[in-house]
Amino acid sequence: MMLSLCCHHEAQHKLREEVDQFIAENERLPTMQLPHLISATKECMRYRPIASPFGILHETTEDLLCRGYFIPKGTSIAYNMRAMHESPDVYDDPDKFIPNRFLNRLKPMSALANGPIHERDHYNFGWGRRTCPGIHLINDCIAYV
Repeated sequence: MMLSLCCHHEAQHKLREEVDQFIAENERLPTMQLPHLISATKECMRYRPIASPFGILHETTEDLLCRGYFIPKGTSIAYNMRAMHESPDVYDDPDKFIPNRFLNRLKPMSALANGPIHERDHYNFGWGRRTCPGIHLINDCIAYV
């Protein structure tokens, strides 16, 4: 996040303005989620994910038939997180750093990870039923800037 914001000064300044405005209006440091901070965090995680491009492997717990392919029980499955985060079908200008793209999607990442797949913002914490338990930490970190 630090590297992305250092390379994109306009986003850095927007975040600073948001924090400064909160302090001016409330005469204290923020202890709640700020919209531009949430959006910038999600964009940083989408734009330059910290996990492997293939995320964490999953293993099938039973024989599956998926789109005409037979996948036996015990098969390791990897997913291409980079392709998912850079899909033009999901993100406009996926190769650009655009923090405001998530301003209308401010739900916590953990809530989205457990909801319908089409509502997910990114896949840094895995996919399917077993997402990384660390997803709750990022929500807490964003909440207490």
